[in-house]
Amino acid sequence: MSGANTLESLELPDVPHGWAWAKLSELGKLDRGRSRHRPRNAKHLYGGPYPFVQTGDIREAVTFIHNFTQTYSEAGLEQSHLWPAGTLCITIAANIAETAILGLDACFPDSVVGFLPDDDHVSARYVEYYMRTLQQTLERIAPATAQKNLNLATLREVPIAIPGRKTQQDIVDKLDELFSDLDAGVAALKRARANLRRYRASVLKSAVEGRLTETWRKANQANPDIEPASELLARILRERRQRWEQQQLATYESKGKKPPKNWQSKYKEPAAPDTANLPQLPNGWCWATVEQLGTINEQAVLTGPFGSSLGRNDFVEQGVGVLTIGCLTSGGLIWDKANYVTPEKADELSRYRLETGDLLFSRSASVGRVGIVTPEFAGCIVNYHLMRLRLASEVIDPRFFMTWVRGSSVVVSYLKEVNHGATRDGINTKSLLGMPVALPPILEQVEIGSQIDVQSSIIHVTDSAITTNEIRSNKLRQCILKCAFEGRLLEPASSVTRLVESSCL
Repeated sequence: MSGANTLESLELPDVPHGWAWAKLSELGKLDRGRSRHRPRNAKHLYGGPYPFVQTGDIREAVTFIHNFTQTYSEAGLEQSHLWPAGTLCITIAANIAETAILGLDACFPDSVVGFLPDDDHVSARYVEYYMRTLQQTLERIAPATAQKNLNLATLREVPIAIPGRKTQQDIVDKLDELFSDLDAGVAALKRARANLRRYRASVLKSAVEGRLTETWRKANQANPDIEPASELLARILRERRQRWEQQQLATYESKGKKPPKNWQSKYKEPAAPDTANLPQLPNGWCWATVEQLGTINEQAVLTGPFGSSLGRNDFVEQGVGVLTIGCLTSGGLIWDKANYVTPEKADELSRYRLETGDLLFSRSASVGRVGIVTPEFAGCIVNYHLMRLRLASEVIDPRFFMTWVRGSSVVVSYLKEVNHGATRDGINTKSLLGMPVALPPILEQVEIGSQIDVQSSIIHVTDSAITTNEIRSNKLRQCILKCAFEGRLLEPASSVTRLVESSCL
């Protein structure tokens, strides 16, 4: 079936003795649901006693549909149809050929087809299991317009391999038994992944609150090489002012002028954070703002170019990469969502070019996503939805800043407070410059990075193992179904195990 583009082109294999091929339409009543009202959100149609099952409810169901997100009133029922419990629901739009059986009387829209089996010939449970083997085929042949959809005429022609009623029930019972064990395993994998997400969040939170390196601090409290963050920050700020003064004096000298009176007062000291409502920090840490952490000669935060400087007409197939918000993922930067401009256009936008070690911060949509620019992306340009942060590496490690943003409840609260979006989240340059940062000594930041690396490695290995077992489970499920509908499943248990393992693993 894998190479077929239409049902007519499918080559049906031989079936076991006593089995026969039949079209789905020959095995019962097949018809689309109804929801013909316009507008679809008319309030008088909803809120009554009649369940209104939709494609999402079918996707979330496990064999039987008992839960639903909407109900119809009497008026809603009048323009729809109430299908009885036991009806097989098949989605034909958006999510193609997903199936579940009504566990109660319900209505559903025309994006769902209902199948009421002729009980003398076939059971809904048998057909539901069989349809699972055809989902990829039906997904492939579904024509795509605005979205993929499957028409009723195609479903009527779907071929089903049918044994006698007793054999059908035996197959269903065996599949129930095997899938019950598989479902329990899959549920355990989902719990493990949820626990892993919580553990990852816990590690980040522990890091930015100082608990991750508490033992390290005690062991190094007498280390003279560890400069308290407050002293380090004060020194950097002094050096920054001194550098500015030297540059100003050099400028006056180059013009043959003497510095005017009180010329030093023109220096704009970066704003310190308001610590009144900020939590207490571990010994040796201090509060700072992003603006205080900027490099001496660069603007700490730079928003990507506006549309007037960079628009769709500037994009080409190949050239210098323009990183979009889609390039900034939790796993790092990716090329998939990048645009490109000519080298000449990139030269016009040279102030927006990235350097290794720069930080990227999403300023709209998913505000607060952060990542580090690796050598692979150095020289790229950021677009308007991203901000480039260039921080002083001698006072803050980029990895620690990324950990701070990802793990701190202070950041979450701050971003909610300064969010200026009317229809979606957003943050401006001034707000990001004022964001508070808990600053450990630089050596402790390095230690935090090392411990995060160890924990991240453990998390990655565990996550990969979960993914491998999820893939194995899905493959095993399909192999069991294949064996079932080839008539090979109803054998002694030991033979079934060998059969499935030899076919799938």
